[in-house]
Amino acid sequence: MERPSLLSSSRVLPWWLAYSLFLLLSCGVEPLMVDDGTRTPVHNPAGPPQTVIPPEQPTQTTGSELPSPQEGTQGTGTLPTAPERPAPVLPTEVEEVATTPSPVTEGTPTFAEPRDLAAHLLERAAHPEAYPDAGVLRFRNSAESQQSLTQFVAAGEASLNASNRPRASTPLDYKLLEAILAVLEAGLDLELWAMTTGDHMTGSAHYSGLAVDLKRDLAVYAFFFEQRVELCIGSLITMPRSSWPEGTHNLYNGQYGNADASGHTQHVHVSVMERCP
Repeated sequence: MERPSLLSSSRVLPWWLAYSLFLLLSCGVEPLMVDDGTRTPVHNPAGPPQTVIPPEQPTQTTGSELPSPQEGTQGTGTLPTAPERPAPVLPTEVEEVATTPSPVTEGTPTFAEPRDLAAHLLERAAHPEAYPDAGVLRFRNSAESQQSLTQFVAAGEASLNASNRPRASTPLDYKLLEAILAVLEAGLDLELWAMTTGDHMTGSAHYSGLAVDLKRDLAVYAFFFEQRVELCIGSLITMPRSSWPEGTHNLYNGQYGNADASGHTQHVHVSVMERCP
């Protein structure tokens, strides 16, 4: 049976419809479609269809999701600015100068009044067992050798009994008592012969409470020489000069002197300056 022709008069398509079909078929356009509701294929004459991905929509932030203001701010949600701190100042190193403390200033008891120190010396002489690490103070005889200390503690003055004495009595100088104490603290024994009593040359420091005579002991002599500046030593005498320990010598006014003094072969004479330099 013969098929009817599309070009027959009864079934001929309108020319405009036929032309539209021709254009569609020649360009290879597929019908528009939506893939999963998010992707739309579009026609690309140069190649296969491309997929257009719509941009993400910004999410709306609710008030409950906003960061809470930090403590110390005015509800702005910003952190407070830390105050500026000055740069730390590093301490500078100070060079320490090693000094050898004198026996008077290091470990030696101090007293408010000279009479208190004199009483302490008498107490040490009476009870040496109470000071096992210190030297022992003794007296040449129990009467005259102690007289100056005993009178000074009782009345603040020690009597002079020499024929050429310039006055009847004198106080004892604190520096002299301190020098005696320094020797004891150094562990050296002392035997005290005279302070203000006995005959001495005119104008002697004994008559002003500035001098003491001690039984000859070259270790004590050397100690006074080594500590002459710290203890304010004025005169230091023992004879003969051949007996001086190595590196020492007699002193006058704190300097080399009294090198030819007479006597002083049985004792050491020590005086302190009235005013230390």
